[in-house]
Amino acid sequence: MSATFADLISLSTTSSSHSTISFAATVDPTFTIGPKVHGGSLQAITAAAAREGFRELLRAQGHDVDDSLVPVAIASDYLSAPDPAAVDVAVTLRKRGRTVTLLTVDLAQWRAGGDGADAVCAAVDESLQKAGFLLVTGHGIDPAL
Repeated sequence: MSATFADLISLSTTSSSHSTISFAATVDPTFTIGPKVHGGSLQAITAAAAREGFRELLRAQGHDVDDSLVPVAIASDYLSAPDPAAVDVAVTLRKRGRTVTLLTVDLAQWRAGGDGADAVCAAVDESLQKAGFLLVTGHGIDPAL
């Protein structure tokens, strides 16, 4: 039986802090074009994580939450398309205002090795060779350290 769209955007919370919440998701081969995951499927996972992460982060901070709020714009940049398998999704609340909220959603599969790990290594190498430095985010290390 093939997976449904509801299966695609089903998220399981793996960890949470004051400003970041992490989820696990699984991408079924149903959502591929050739061997790789379709970009629209990744956008759907990203939007679901942004919606759920925003709500849960606000609740954790003691705010009332309007469950009708949904992401209205998403911009994406991919190092490479992931394989149809488990993915890690981290949502970080960057700014909360009266009318605009900014979230960063990192979708990664590099911990499992393979093409994702190779893409991260290539991006780090290129950044260090061209700019001489890089900014690492989404690492899970407490910024206070």
